[in-house]
Amino acid sequence: DIVPDPDLATEKAIVLDHYDMMLSHFGAHPGLRLARKHVAWYSAGLPDSAGFRAAINRVDQAQEAIGMISAFYDRHIAAGSHRARRGTAAGGQDAAQAA
Repeated sequence: DIVPDPDLATEKAIVLDHYDMMLSHFGAHPGLRLARKHVAWYSAGLPDSAGFRAAINRVDQAQEAIGMISAFYDRHIAAGSHRARRGTAAGGQDAAQAA
């Protein structure tokens, strides 16, 4: 059985917890760099996730990244956004851009 994605509020809490654990385990700088790929995976399929990933990949301060993650999810929660089905994007683009 396929388990559905969590709602965005739950996902936000998961992402922030996972991010904090990576920083705690690996240290601020290595954890920040490692967390980028995880944040990219979590955000995939949400509107403007490509722009979000590009912006967060340039951040070098953990608190700034945490603020960006929170703002990204808060914006989508408030808008009632839904994730495009995974695997529907063409050529590595967000599904919304591919349509």
